[in-house]
Amino acid sequence: MSAARCPACTGSRLDPCFEKDGVPYARCASCGLLLGRPARNANLETALADYEPAYLEFLGPDADDAANFAQLLAPLGGREACRGWRALDVGAGGGKLVRWLAEGGVDAVGVEPAAALYRRFLAQEPERFVEGTVAAARARFGPASFDLVTVCDVIEHVTDPAEVVAQVAALLRPGGRLLLTTPDAESPLARLLGRRWHHVNRYHLALFGRRSLLALAARHGLRATHVAHTGRRRSLHYVAQYALDFVGSGGRAAPAVLRGLALPLNLGDVLSATFVRD
Repeated sequence: MSAARCPACTGSRLDPCFEKDGVPYARCASCGLLLGRPARNANLETALADYEPAYLEFLGPDADDAANFAQLLAPLGGREACRGWRALDVGAGGGKLVRWLAEGGVDAVGVEPAAALYRRFLAQEPERFVEGTVAAARARFGPASFDLVTVCDVIEHVTDPAEVVAQVAALLRPGGRLLLTTPDAESPLARLLGRRWHHVNRYHLALFGRRSLLALAARHGLRATHVAHTGRRRSLHYVAQYALDFVGSGGRAAPAVLRGLALPLNLGDVLSATFVRD
């Protein structure tokens, strides 16, 4: 890994910092990007039955989805301000954001590279969801096709984030917007916990901070208009299951009595950023 270049800022110095679950991690000395390089990409090679329960719960419907999505679009003036726009959700997962946008009058489609997730959540709507990478979306829809691209909790999962951002920039029309959320590897919590930070897990291959994210976006003609640590409402059952799966030893189910209960959660370790293509 020491001979590679940083995909965010192209810096040549990647310093090994720790190993977790057999995966080595290194940090860019210039921009702080934290990179993990497992022998196997769990994002693409995991069967549906092998995903952690919290992961599948995250992708399924939740009573707080609409409130969380509304908060995501707040820097753009909300869903109403995007009515009539053409939108693409990269890493559509369970398809929830695409469907919510479409309900509000946004012409929304999604792309999902994980075959297991596509078959489970999206295959029944081939007119709305594409299986494959963001490059597959560009091949289907053509360049400069979208007013809005959302990349939510996705960029940390890819082996080549620079290629994803390049493809996203090409898909945006001039003046188009990118909404992106990702864990913040330079947050106080991430720095404090190091390898014990819950976002250091088998699915996360590129963990950005503000510096590295802005550096990568700028390289592809994307100008930041809003960057913040934004919380979300989370089901207490999901929070407990997530802790069991990714902080504890796994293998246990969260108490069912926690279903239907929720709380606003903001640990200050997730970035929400808005960019415009000039």
